[in-house]
Amino acid sequence: MNAHIESLLSAERNRSSMWWQILSKMRAQDQMPEWASLQGIGTGRDHGRYLAAQDEVNRFLSDGNPESPDEQAALIDLLEAERTHAQCWWSMLNTMRARKQLPDWVRIHHIGTGPEYDRYSVERTAVNRALFGMDWVRSLADLDQVEIERREFRRQFATNVIPMFQHA
Repeated sequence: MNAHIESLLSAERNRSSMWWQILSKMRAQDQMPEWASLQGIGTGRDHGRYLAAQDEVNRFLSDGNPESPDEQAALIDLLEAERTHAQCWWSMLNTMRARKQLPDWVRIHHIGTGPEYDRYSVERTAVNRALFGMDWVRSLADLDQVEIERREFRRQFATNVIPMFQHA
């Protein structure tokens, strides 16, 4: 894995790990709402599954960047499996915030907010661009190459042509 991609992945993963650490601390301090506790959020097993998904991505990238569509699809599946854990943790924190169930030590740091998720999305997008040249990749592995090219063309068209008409 090259240093640039490693740095981008690290930024995305640091935020994800922070979410799990908060949930784990809430669990340890008996501050986890029962509905979240019953789902196994913030447990060692929960984190272990995340780390296993992370290891799979790292192993795949240790061979270099994916070249073929099949390699890209496999990497996308691995990345999205890892990201599913992070998104679940943020969703839990966001739901607790909406229900006013976050402890003050979490709430005051704006954890589980939309702007915080937006920062995570920026980090995730940077990884996607570095690896695949696209902003989004979820479910991309399921699309055929023609549909991928159509979507990329529409994205580029919207970025380059539509703003020109908005200034007229």
